[in-house]
Amino acid sequence: KKSLIVLRVENISSTLTVDKLSSELCCALNATTARVIFKGKHISSSSSGGEGNNLRKIVSSNDGKDEQKKNELLCIVSGHGYVPPAPAAASSVEGSATDTTARTDKEIIDSIRSSASRIAYNQSGFEITDQNGNLVPMSQTDSISLLTALGLHRIGRSKMEKCRESNNDEGDKRNSLASALVFLLEADAEWQGSSTLDIWKTKVDNYGLLQLDIAWNYLLLGSLENLTDATRRLEIAETVLRKQVHSNFVTLALVNAESNNPIPPLCTIFVRLFLLQGVANKM
Repeated sequence: KKSLIVLRVENISSTLTVDKLSSELCCALNATTARVIFKGKHISSSSSGGEGNNLRKIVSSNDGKDEQKKNELLCIVSGHGYVPPAPAAASSVEGSATDTTARTDKEIIDSIRSSASRIAYNQSGFEITDQNGNLVPMSQTDSISLLTALGLHRIGRSKMEKCRESNNDEGDKRNSLASALVFLLEADAEWQGSSTLDIWKTKVDNYGLLQLDIAWNYLLLGSLENLTDATRRLEIAETVLRKQVHSNFVTLALVNAESNNPIPPLCTIFVRLFLLQGVANKM
């Protein structure tokens, strides 16, 4: 039976790396996966950037102080108590290579980035337009980042939706939510890494919806350690989403609701936003 536990890692050793932490957690707990979250970002050996794979460098502040003792890492360990299948039972079914559940999060993320690159560099051309049909000038690098961000976000949302519709046990559901969080945070990192996309954060609703989904995922995981990050993301989501509608949109929707008149489908998003803000304020 799969399960999930959450650990806090403090007083980080100067020799501890992301890969070593994940490997030792899986070994000690006989688990399948260990995902490491720090300040609302999924960190791995491939996403640590200039800090390398050293955890102490990743969590240390830039002012030179020994801040790593105050910071905490959120480690989501999935498949606790996992027992590998016997070799005879490991036969694959033809066509199963298309099943994303058989691949690791990293493999799927790398596949999405690779696909985005192929689309952006396709000789037939690739253009991006806004909701009004106007051409958005973007470099190939920025196009790759946007396509990757949208793809990762879609995978994350899909995992959350499957979790909601699934009849599996709580351990399996929480494992799916933890995996979804990785994809959502990787999508957020793509938005953060492009100056061009930074300009478009408030011009389209994609970035606001991403922040809303990350906060929603935190709530479903019961991750109080990320409450501050969730509150910050909800503020961003409200700013972005309000810029996509008329200034009186919410007020008019409330008036229509009280008069038993139809309300726009977009109201569903604002209901989720206000619900999450209310839950966050009560914690």
